Amino acid sequence: MDLLFSFHSIKRLTILAAEQPVREWSRHYCLLYILQGGGKLRVNQNTILLQQGTVVLCNRNRYFDLHGAEANDLVLYRLTFDILKKNAGTPEQEIVYEPLQEPWRADGEIFVQSYLQVFELVKRLYVLEEEQAHAYTKQALLYELILLLEQERTLPMNPQEQHTYSIQQVIDYIDRHYKQQITREDLAQLAGFHPHVFSRIFKEETGDSFSNYLSKLRIRKAKALMLTTNRKLNDIASAVGYTNGLYLSRKFKQITGYSPSSFAAMEKRIVIYDWVGNLLALGITPVGAASFFGLHANPFLRNLLADVIDVGRQDVEKVIALNPDLIIAPIWIGATFIQRLENIAPTIVVPYGDPFDRFHQLAQIVNKTEAAARFMMNYQQKAEALRQRLLQFIQPDETVGLYELSPNHSIWVLNDFHGRGGYNIFRGLGLKPPASITQRVIGKGMPLEIQLDHLPLFAADHMIISYTFKDRGMPYIKDLLEHPVWAELEASKHPKIYYIDRNLYHANDVYSLYCQLDLMEELLQHPVNQKTHNHFVHKNEDKWV
Repeated sequence: MDLLFSFHSIKRLTILAAEQPVREWSRHYCLLYILQGGGKLRVNQNTILLQQGTVVLCNRNRYFDLHGAEANDLVLYRLTFDILKKNAGTPEQEIVYEPLQEPWRADGEIFVQSYLQVFELVKRLYVLEEEQAHAYTKQALLYELILLLEQERTLPMNPQEQHTYSIQQVIDYIDRHYKQQITREDLAQLAGFHPHVFSRIFKEETGDSFSNYLSKLRIRKAKALMLTTNRKLNDIASAVGYTNGLYLSRKFKQITGYSPSSFAAMEKRIVIYDWVGNLLALGITPVGAASFFGLHANPFLRNLLADVIDVGRQDVEKVIALNPDLIIAPIWIGATFIQRLENIAPTIVVPYGDPFDRFHQLAQIVNKTEAAARFMMNYQQKAEALRQRLLQFIQPDETVGLYELSPNHSIWVLNDFHGRGGYNIFRGLGLKPPASITQRVIGKGMPLEIQLDHLPLFAADHMIISYTFKDRGMPYIKDLLEHPVWAELEASKHPKIYYIDRNLYHANDVYSLYCQLDLMEELLQHPVNQKTHNHFVHKNEDKWV
């Protein structure tokens, strides 16, 4: 064995969304595994986008900068290790290993298929480190991880697989360098083919010529800039790799069939994921949409979406058939799927955060800022009127908490941005959470999962409990609601516990939030004794009872 790997340490890091970029220095080789959230990493003059499941290598003696997404905490495992290399210059009977000085592999993302296997190994290493397990145990797991990464890199490929792999490398290069001058000869050299052979294989793999593929990519990027910025055409041309606005206009019409000015004026064909209610609140009906529980499952939106195509959450074929001008997708739908959408049309990625901030950003993109202002005013007036009416049921000094039961026999403490009516409760109505929830959950980016024994630490005077009503007969629901901790809660004794249907309150778009205010009024006027396991407001076909 020419290389030996020596475990050094593993840590779990959290980069809060509001923080400045965090600079790390590692004297050791370093593997980063993104556990949740998103952001980017800069190492050795390369920038790598980070999503859940991303694996990144940083070689020894490297600075690297970690950036959390704008409104999304970045949580990752940082595994460090050393590598020893056999000194080939020593006699065979005197095997000597010395620290490896050169890079082990190129800095950057390690593309693996077995993300779950990698995650399990890294997670087990972290647990062993926390438990201060014996070094031999951690060393064995490190070798198992290294072997997995090396095996996926060195799996033999047949000629067709080699062609596919080479062209994918080329496509990745084009996607990163489309702003620069790119020639067929440069890409052929990158792929290891003669230029004529490269042209044939590229078209076989992509269905398009290299030049046409590059032009379509640049026009998609130009469309995105036209939709999201006020930049002049010459500036946009320069940003996507063209010499001037005149040349961009010519290529734009060649690819799309219409001029940039016509595109700016036309009504856009939009496909949207999860946030369809934001478009409806602006008076816009998309050509296609998708939602977490199914597009037509949300009773607030169902009648308004009768003619809208449900594109599903992982099927790009339906999206392609709709020929959209713009796609809007949340960051949690996944980096791989978002990349597929970006190959169809300009794609706006919606970060985690305040639902009304997203609403106003969307209104600017589709030139509906006045409609957004009117809707916001109506929402605020409705919420304020409800807040005043609720004073007879919830006193100003009383606290309110929002929670969700989990099949894992734990419970989630929910925040103001995560659906289930949280924005209405803590922002729209201005109800007060307990100090523990304010400190640990509100505005922190993600909800907090706790064990039931810890629930009293986060209990409120009024407690709203969310779970999926169709599961109400499941044993875990019965076990949780009969857990001794429920009887200890002050909210249970009065009673001031309320149950809501997760499906009904899941949506966090502004139109659904507006409609949920009516249900919230009914809910908070009628607390339910926890011993009865009744549910006051829930969906029953097209009615709420």
